[in-house]
Amino acid sequence: MNIKEAEKLTGVSSRNIRFYEQKGLVTPARNEENDYREYSDEDIHRLKLIRALRMVDMPLEQIREVVDGKTELRQAATLQKEKLEEKIKQLKTVI
Repeated sequence: MNIKEAEKLTGVSSRNIRFYEQKGLVTPARNEENDYREYSDEDIHRLKLIRALRMVDMPLEQIREVVDGKTELRQAATLQKEKLEEKIKQLKTVI
């Protein structure tokens, strides 16, 4: 599928999809005839995961570890939850 279809399926803008590709988080195949990106089901799954992790403000390096299989999703999510809870405490103090 092309980038527009990937955008519709994942909710990730084509601009962000290209950014994630540049950062090495997703690596779509290229059509040999026209060099267009071709997104697989695995690419779509990765983009959905990246989007979900970005929604909880997870840094790209931590996301990279998750999508590369270096860190388990559960472990990364737990760590991010702790960071967000600490941020909530700090914001409450400021308020």
